[in-house]
Amino acid sequence: MTGPIVLTVLVRDEVDILGDMLRWHLDHGVDHVIAMDNGSTDGTTETLRDFEAMGCLTRIDRPSERYLQDVWTTEMAHLAHEDLGAAWVIPSDADEFWMPDDPGTTLRDVLDAVPKDASLVTCPRHNLSAPWNEIETLGWRAALVWRATRPAPVTPARLRAAAPLEAPFAQGYMAPKAILRPRRVTRIGRGAHPHDIDTDGAGPVPAVPVTIHHAPFRSRAEVAASIARIGTAIAADPSAGPDVSAKYRRWHAMAETAGIDAVMAEIMPAPETIARDRMAGRIRADSRLSDAVRPRGAGPAARLALSGAGAGPDRIWLDPAGPPVPVLLAGGTEERRAGVARRLRDLGVRALDMPPEDPFDWQTRIAAILRAMGPEPEEDPAGALLAELRASQRMHEGNWHGLVLDAPVVAGALPVWRALRASGDLSPALILLSDADGSDAATALEARSRDMPRLIARSDEIVRAPAARLHEAMACLGLWVPISVALAAGPGTADEVAADPALLRAAWGI
Repeated sequence: MTGPIVLTVLVRDEVDILGDMLRWHLDHGVDHVIAMDNGSTDGTTETLRDFEAMGCLTRIDRPSERYLQDVWTTEMAHLAHEDLGAAWVIPSDADEFWMPDDPGTTLRDVLDAVPKDASLVTCPRHNLSAPWNEIETLGWRAALVWRATRPAPVTPARLRAAAPLEAPFAQGYMAPKAILRPRRVTRIGRGAHPHDIDTDGAGPVPAVPVTIHHAPFRSRAEVAASIARIGTAIAADPSAGPDVSAKYRRWHAMAETAGIDAVMAEIMPAPETIARDRMAGRIRADSRLSDAVRPRGAGPAARLALSGAGAGPDRIWLDPAGPPVPVLLAGGTEERRAGVARRLRDLGVRALDMPPEDPFDWQTRIAAILRAMGPEPEEDPAGALLAELRASQRMHEGNWHGLVLDAPVVAGALPVWRALRASGDLSPALILLSDADGSDAATALEARSRDMPRLIARSDEIVRAPAARLHEAMACLGLWVPISVALAAGPGTADEVAADPALLRAAWGI
């Protein structure tokens, strides 16, 4: 085995994607990360500190309004060589995922096969796109699944021209980037493109089977902020030639003259454009990135982790393409279940619009239906329960999405909930407490619930975890809670968890 693979990244206000990006690369061959924080204010710094406390990240605090990407990227590469003995450096952006083309291999597998006389290797890169309305509704993780089949170059000269672009910018060609041996590199230019990296000697520059999946456009607000920040920084940098970040120069000027909506329309395709281009073969679906980062509830893979913000004004967001998600809370003692239920309700996982004085007790009613059916009911239990839920939905406007159900007779009726899930009417998720004092029940439910979205954790792990980490655990189960709501629920014992590398590694799933 050669020396470590170090990923370097310059970040500013990337909390919505940074956790996903760091975690994915550390799981797929990266040994260490060097991150330079360029003055973040949105939670990015706290995410970096988590990984720093785990020992897998070196954080450099460098707040600045200047745009010195080449200087800072070169500095981090030299640090990787001198302090960490890095064999390879991946100069990444926070919105880039360097994925081996063979899903069964790691970055280590690919780079170990590179000839020893190669100072750097090249990796192709492509943008992922989607209509803005889908991004805002579904979230970028689910929406960004389209890529151009024959992307056309959008040159700096074309971007300086005032005429509208021939196709959405996100469907244009992206120049490849390089992975490099830092001991041979003297300078890395802006963008880390192979032709703009200076080395101490000639050698082959092979292409490797790694594709960079790029997700730079994840929300209208984020794009607008980036245009304002980068456009202003470039304008103030006398060393930045006219070709440096030409797109941001163009969009900064366009936003001032035509408005930000005109910029958004130029960047991403409209729904009708997606349909037309798909029929013509100009785009194709590519869910590799979405599959890697979209939260899912397959067994105990759901983890307590932080990975960005939810979308929209609702405290709990329901994917309009999916059924409502009640939360079944099982295992442990009654007291421990009650404690976890309180914590989840503090987070916003509850029937939010139901007035507190409402006498209707959902859980008692559902439990009564299940008891009345007995162990071998003559009628269809799922159908009867669904009829009750539909009646309740009409009465209470669908508030059972996010409802926490912790009575054993309710949460333990897995065949009924499984039938409701199979019918597509509900998507119940299970939180199974693995406390020692409830081990018999937990063991039985663990074996019976392997086909359900579920989170397996001790009650104290859930109660003690900072609210910011709990929100991804809920996302894994199908409940989307905006990070602002999670943080408003209180800090929990964030300081205690942040001080313990073992707890942090467990929380991040590393």
